[in-house]
Amino acid sequence: GADVAAVEIETGERQKQLSLLLVDDDAELCGMMREFFAESGHKLDTVYNGREGLANALRGGYDLMILPLPDEMARGKLFVLPEWIQVALQSAPCRVLLVANPVLPTDLAE
Repeated sequence: GADVAAVEIETGERQKQLSLLLVDDDAELCGMMREFFAESGHKLDTVYNGREGLANALRGGYDLMILPLPDEMARGKLFVLPEWIQVALQSAPCRVLLVANPVLPTDLAE
């Protein structure tokens, strides 16, 4: 893509291909993210639940893991990460990005 070409022009060398793991139950979002990262020259593995996410995390080899922040935490109703995320954070020697769904004022009233 254009981003990769820009890096080649500026530095004279190709950027490192990153290996990423995305855990999310939204198959459409995973597909869009996989396409976006592929166009930028990176590899994105996607899994749709925590059990598969933990299995992939334990295998290792990722530069970044993108994990879902449970909705209950984003709403302030849960204060401990689910066990599978805790194990992944402790076991995976890579950076981790926790991403929350947007919390709307109507969500807080529930």
